[in-house]
Amino acid sequence: MSLTPHPISFCHRSTLVEDLDATAEQLAETLSIQWNVWMVKPDHCTVRGVDTPFMFKMAFARHTGTRMELIAPLNGASMYAEYLQKRGEGHSLSCYTFPELDALKYAQRDLQAKGYTLVQQAVTQGLFEFCLFESNDGEELIELLHIRGLAAPDRTIS
Repeated sequence: MSLTPHPISFCHRSTLVEDLDATAEQLAETLSIQWNVWMVKPDHCTVRGVDTPFMFKMAFARHTGTRMELIAPLNGASMYAEYLQKRGEGHSLSCYTFPELDALKYAQRDLQAKGYTLVQQAVTQGLFEFCLFESNDGEELIELLHIRGLAAPDRTIS
């Protein structure tokens, strides 16, 4: 898949979970790692083209040079909640990051032209913008992410 002629990097694979805190605590103990946890409520979000406010919790950790992310939907409709309901907990998306918003927009158009389905978009001005595409087989979400800044975590779990 050629997303863009602009700089792009594979960032991480994410795992959807029902209880982020319990999962992070177990993994922190098992792997001796620290999780940084944020509550996220995008300023604007659409799911399948419909304005849909939602809130989720995310946690990041590094282990042996690998970034790991946990995501738990909290309220509102989202692809996270939909995938949890359909498939249960587990790997759900691959995330690609873009240093420039224009590069993300180019990749978004490229995936749409190749027949991928845009299923969710979210933005918080000054912080981030992301969009989720469903893979052609419907088994995985592909996240395109441009992040401008990230506040200090709401808490850490170690």
